[in-house]
Amino acid sequence: REVEEKEVNKDLEKQRRFMGKEMSKTREQMESKKRARDFRAMKKEKEDAKRERDRLRAELAKDKAERKARGGKLAGRLAAEGYNPAGLSASMAQEDAKAHAAEAAELAAKAVAAGGGNSSATKNDTSFASVEERAEAVDKCIESLMKYKVGGDGGNALKVLNAYTKNLSQKPEEDKFRTIKLDNNAYKSKVATLRGGTRLLQAIGFVKDDDRGVLELSVEDRDLDLITQTHQKVQ
Repeated sequence: REVEEKEVNKDLEKQRRFMGKEMSKTREQMESKKRARDFRAMKKEKEDAKRERDRLRAELAKDKAERKARGGKLAGRLAAEGYNPAGLSASMAQEDAKAHAAEAAELAAKAVAAGGGNSSATKNDTSFASVEERAEAVDKCIESLMKYKVGGDGGNALKVLNAYTKNLSQKPEEDKFRTIKLDNNAYKSKVATLRGGTRLLQAIGFVKDDDRGVLELSVEDRDLDLITQTHQKVQ
């Protein structure tokens, strides 16, 4: 019997070591992916900063030439819809739109290939193949929101998202935090108008239902670990 117990304990020890190695390997892979995402984000931030400096230099040169041509005066900057700043927020909007549209199309194609079928006409859901894809989408959305520097719009959106994710992570038992009305003033004015705002909520599990006028997070689609990580990122 002692021999049998030793054999069993030996097998258990082998299994424990194997599982430990697998967990360590998984952690290393996740850390490697995170480092790669951080590097891409840092590189993109430097490129954006350089592009903004170049834009400012071009704006200054243009203004200088215009002043010279107009005898020291500049033409008005007001359009029919009011002041339209030429800052980083405005200059990047079209690029963000193209990037997110391409990513959404890719995700939709994956969903169809996996047998998910067509999305509902009234529920604007975004399919993600894995938690890693959701986390990566969250990072991209935060990066996109941080580009809105004019008027502090990006920071204001992140404050609202911080409140949403804080309530979801710290009070998971309260159902009211799993529903956001589309006509809610904070959401409508600070999150929905910016590229990446609604998409971040979709990345953590919210589904937009235009018929009911809400964004809703079902218990089944809720990933508290991802929500907590997102909360830490938007703080």
